[in-house]
Amino acid sequence: MKKIFGPLLAALVSAFALLLVAPSAQAYPELQLHISVSSHSVTSGATIDFSATSAVSCKWTATFAGETQTGNGKSFSGSFQAPSVTKTTVFTLTISCDTGSTPVAGRAIAGHAGNAVMVPKDVVTRSVKIVVHPSGQGAATNSGGGLPNTGGPNLGILGGGLALLVAGAGTVLYTRRRTTHA
Repeated sequence: MKKIFGPLLAALVSAFALLLVAPSAQAYPELQLHISVSSHSVTSGATIDFSATSAVSCKWTATFAGETQTGNGKSFSGSFQAPSVTKTTVFTLTISCDTGSTPVAGRAIAGHAGNAVMVPKDVVTRSVKIVVHPSGQGAATNSGGGLPNTGGPNLGILGGGLALLVAGAGTVLYTRRRTTHA
């Protein structure tokens, strides 16, 4: 009897401990919000185009440099004009998606009438930093002359590495020949 009771008790204690540390299930998936902007670095007065998408219909709010735009639906787009600055300044473009309590077609849940299920209110906000340069300086741009140098090895370092590799291989071969003939 003791041989059965011990493992059974251990299994019960393990199951109970697992229930205590297991994460709770999330009733609704997290709302995904994707935003994009035409440029992260612009000059004063330039137009900044933005767009945002979501899997559910939202009441959208976009704010940039004190200006606000609103919209409704699963997607939202618009544009802002970069303010005039005298020195390089970083502004934040903030886009919010407010789902409100919207009915969604689906299976009826106990206590709900009909086939509509109310999705709880959810507000998701995403922000993007936009660097605004004075008109005379201009935004950082790629001149189109090829890929930028992003810190890869230059030819001198590559040649030095190959020379060390050849010297190491030569040393190994030289010492192996000396020990086999001795």
